[in-house]
Amino acid sequence: KVTLDKRRHLYILGIYRSPNASVDISLMHLAEALEEIPTNNSTICIFGDFNINNLTTSRENTVLCELLSSLDISRLPLPPTRITRTSATSIDLVCTNLKPHEVRVQVTNTGISDHTGQLCFLEVPSCLKKSSTSIRRHLNEDNLLHLKSLLALQSWERVFQEDSAEHAYSNFIATFTAALDIACPLKTSRKKPSGTRPRVTYHPDALELKKSFIEAHESFMTSGREEDKLIANQRKKNYDMKLRSLRQEANETFLAR
Repeated sequence: KVTLDKRRHLYILGIYRSPNASVDISLMHLAEALEEIPTNNSTICIFGDFNINNLTTSRENTVLCELLSSLDISRLPLPPTRITRTSATSIDLVCTNLKPHEVRVQVTNTGISDHTGQLCFLEVPSCLKKSSTSIRRHLNEDNLLHLKSLLALQSWERVFQEDSAEHAYSNFIATFTAALDIACPLKTSRKKPSGTRPRVTYHPDALELKKSFIEAHESFMTSGREEDKLIANQRKKNYDMKLRSLRQEANETFLAR
C-alpha cells in the first residue's frame, strides 16, 4: 500500500501460480485478496508469474480476464515473457485499473532467469509530501555524564535486597529508565527531505558478465547446439557468482557503517 495523497492509495499485489496448481483455486485466492482492497480512490497493480499464456485463447485466460474485468481491472497485453528454443509464451502478467495512457510496461531481458523482467511506469502523481519522523534519545557526552552521575546516586537496595530475580530485574529497569528519561529524554526528530533521488550504480564487471551471458544464450537459442548450451550455462554461473559476491560486499559495507 502506497499513499498517493490523503484520499488515494496505490495497492501493489505480487502473485505466483505454479504450472500444476489449480486455476480455479488460484483465481479464488486472487479474488479473496482483491476483495480486501477498497475500491474507492484506489489504484491497483498486479504483477507476477501466473503461468497462463496471454498470446493464445484458452479457458484459463478467459476466466482470469473475466474475474479481473468484474473488478474493473484489465490484463495488459505483453510480448513473450518466456522464450525457449521451442516456445514463446506470455505467462507473466501486469494487470491494473489504470487507464491505458496512465501505464507503460517495458519487457527486458535481465539475464537473471528464463523469464524476462517487466518494468512498469505509472502516471500516478503524488500530492503528499510528508517528512518522516522518529522518536529517539539524542546521546552525547554531556547527557551520558549526567546519566552516570544520576546512577551513582542510587543505592540500588531495591535491586540487591530483592529475593526474586524477576522482581530485582524489574526494579533495576525502573530505576535505570527513570534516570535515563531525565538525562536523555525521548525526542521527536524530523528527517529533512534530501531533495535528491538515491543514485543507482551498476558494477562494470557485472554488466559485462550479463552481456556475455545474454549473447551466449541467444546463440544457443539460434543454434540449439549442446556446446553452445554449455557455454551459456557457464556464463550464467559466472554472472550469478558475481552478483552474489557484490551482494555480500554490499551487506558487509552496510553493516560496517
